[in-house]
Amino acid sequence: MSGQILCATTSLCSGAGCLHLFAQPPDQAGANTKISAAIGAKFLVLWFWDLVSELSSSEETLVPFIIIVASVVGVVVNNKLYNDLETEKASNYQKIKQTKRKLSVVIKNFPTGMMVLSASDFSVKIVNERILELLECTQENLLRTLETLQYSPNRRFLYQEEENQGLFCDIKKCVLSNEDEFKLGLVSFKNLLLEVNLKKIRWGNEDSLLITANDAERILALEKSETQNECKNSLLRSVSHEMRTPIYAIISMANQLQEEQLPAKSAEKVSILGVSSQLLLLLVNDLLDYSKIIANLFRVNLSHFDIRSLLENTLKIIQIQAKKKNIRVLLRIDPLLPETLYSDYSRLEQVITNILNNALKFTVKGFIELSANLTPLNKIKICIKDTGIGIPEERQNTIFGMFSTNEFRSEGCGLGLHITSHIVENLGGTIEVKSELGKGSEFFFELPMGEGTVEEIPDTSSEDSVPEEISGYIDLKHFGVSLGQRTHYSEILIVDDNEFNRIIMGQILGNNGYRYLEAFNGQVAVELVINQSKKGQDFKVVIMDCSMPVMDGWEATKRIYELYSSKELNRLPYVIGCSAYSNEEEIKTSYESGMLLHLIKP
Repeated sequence: MSGQILCATTSLCSGAGCLHLFAQPPDQAGANTKISAAIGAKFLVLWFWDLVSELSSSEETLVPFIIIVASVVGVVVNNKLYNDLETEKASNYQKIKQTKRKLSVVIKNFPTGMMVLSASDFSVKIVNERILELLECTQENLLRTLETLQYSPNRRFLYQEEENQGLFCDIKKCVLSNEDEFKLGLVSFKNLLLEVNLKKIRWGNEDSLLITANDAERILALEKSETQNECKNSLLRSVSHEMRTPIYAIISMANQLQEEQLPAKSAEKVSILGVSSQLLLLLVNDLLDYSKIIANLFRVNLSHFDIRSLLENTLKIIQIQAKKKNIRVLLRIDPLLPETLYSDYSRLEQVITNILNNALKFTVKGFIELSANLTPLNKIKICIKDTGIGIPEERQNTIFGMFSTNEFRSEGCGLGLHITSHIVENLGGTIEVKSELGKGSEFFFELPMGEGTVEEIPDTSSEDSVPEEISGYIDLKHFGVSLGQRTHYSEILIVDDNEFNRIIMGQILGNNGYRYLEAFNGQVAVELVINQSKKGQDFKVVIMDCSMPVMDGWEATKRIYELYSSKELNRLPYVIGCSAYSNEEEIKTSYESGMLLHLIKP
């Protein structure tokens, strides 16, 4: 009997613990619920044990009592479990309904036409508004409309070897295929061209077909527009680069003539020629920068340089014209300004020159002042002030926009200030303008001085970075080239398909006492390198144009390396790439071909 008592007691204790556990609210779970259940069960067990002790004298009364209590507890627990399960089931059902409702809203309003058909009888499971709009039908006559759709000529992507019986016939064939995804083709419907795709899916417990349709006319129009824009940009870059070649010749000739002893009037004419060609080069560079901005290829190249020298050089460009207009040109530099600035020399020069040229255009009398000051935040503030015609207040917010020009004068193509603003932003600043109509304008911007010093230039290179182009000067002595009087043969080879470029480069080298030979394409250059090596008169430097007919400079450079690797050359010459092109892809190609440097013309 004691065994029956123990068993019944255990059942009752377990039931009591469960009763307390399931009596908790549904949102109370975890450790707190378990602790509460254990405490409740403990008190119930203690109470019941006292009761058992009192009744232990009469076992006949005790056993039925235990069985009755255990049964009551079991019924309560089972009822609680059932109620909780029903509540949870109802809650889950509501969540499923909400999710289904949200999914239905998304599908019906999806911008891509979409429908789901049964794979067995092609009955419509779900359809969105977009596909009904594209096919100009209702859900009831959707299948009849599908049966009438035909492919656009030569736009059927599947089953091309079979007879073309329309889109719906191909949909039926897809059901029998082992593949899951299909690009069916372009379907003509009235004035539309629809791109139709199919994917096998499970919808509920049934094999189904998800069919999507897009307006291909709009996609093709966007692609055509992008292609046309890319062609325009490519043409713009190509023409601009080609224009730089004759400008290079003019600038170089003007520079060489200025070094000669010329009569005063001739010297003045040459000076005008040089300044005009520099201004023409700036316009060409504006076109190049515009194409780079559109193609998202615009870059800046940071280095240390003498800021005072840059400011003085930019003023020289406008001094001759300013003198003729009787306009004073002033330069004011803060004595506290450091000698060096870490920025992009050519881009900053371009910015200042553009603003100075605008000031010169719109100033009839008075002065133009260029100033540079050190700000309390250790930045350089550059300001260009003039006494010109000024800018109306309503146009000051739009003057840096694309193709913006001053309505009082018609000079310029409207790109200069837009590109200027873009460059300043890339250099870490913002350009602003203050102007009063009839009194003049003031353009100003602040740039960070940059980190480090000339001796400690921060290393920002990485394995994947593209080396920068060289736009300054190089000393051939660093490559072991001797002056003409110290050697009996030519140690430099000029390779360029443009005769003017060869003449200019030859005069520069000749004026500095170097011997050289010429080649007009890469193939001739490779032959000359071989022949000179056989004579024991190897070239030390090859100045190689990159873009040439027959064999370009990159291929010629690779060929020279191959010849040296196969021991057909006594020594490997330094190859210096030279091109009017300055985009990242060309620079990367130059260094990958084996060129030591990439020089930009002019």
